[in-house]
Amino acid sequence: MLIIFLGCVYLKLSEDECSYLELLYQYQNCSLKVRENILLKKVKAIQQQNLKTEKYISISVIEDQQEQILREYYLNPWHQIVHIALSIERYQQNLNLLALDLNLSMSALQTIVNNLIRMKIIAENNNLFYSVIHNLHLPKENNLFRIWSAGLKLMSINRSSLPTSNTTSNTDSNVTSDFSYDFSVVFSADQNTYLSIKEKFMQFLQTIRPLVEKAPEKNVYQLNFDLFNWTKD
Repeated sequence: MLIIFLGCVYLKLSEDECSYLELLYQYQNCSLKVRENILLKKVKAIQQQNLKTEKYISISVIEDQQEQILREYYLNPWHQIVHIALSIERYQQNLNLLALDLNLSMSALQTIVNNLIRMKIIAENNNLFYSVIHNLHLPKENNLFRIWSAGLKLMSINRSSLPTSNTTSNTDSNVTSDFSYDFSVVFSADQNTYLSIKEKFMQFLQTIRPLVEKAPEKNVYQLNFDLFNWTKD
């Protein structure tokens, strides 16, 4: 254990990182099966905790005491899409244009906007609509997560299948006819590979975050990442 401690000091690791290394050392050198299983559970728990999105990007989470707002916001995927769209200047002063680009009726869009104002997620001033809360994130542990995720994915499938003619109001000359990119693969691997891929995606989130933060707010995009097992050993 002294070697582990000296190594942590030399590498200038944090207290949590040192504790994790000590735990790994105990697990690898344990000869008692019962204790080995206990240590393995602790190792996996720490790995899962550090593979959460919240560990890699700065986000805002609606507090649990606002459960009603949380449910209303996430149970209708349009709330999130319109919320993000109103960070774009051309839509802030022209809801008719936003309705056209989202293929929504004006009455349906107005209902969504009114909901967001009531939830204090957006605000309105002299017919100018703008976001009040930014970078919202729903933790996977929340009981709304699966419902929200499924609804948003269904909407993304419908959206990506629309012909480009539905976005004729877009005047950005850099936008090509290919306004979506889809990729899917089925592969065989093991649990360690799964964890490695997940960690690399978290690192990818860190890489693209500065790009998104510095990017001109011209369009709304959606990025999905799914990694799951079809079989279990």
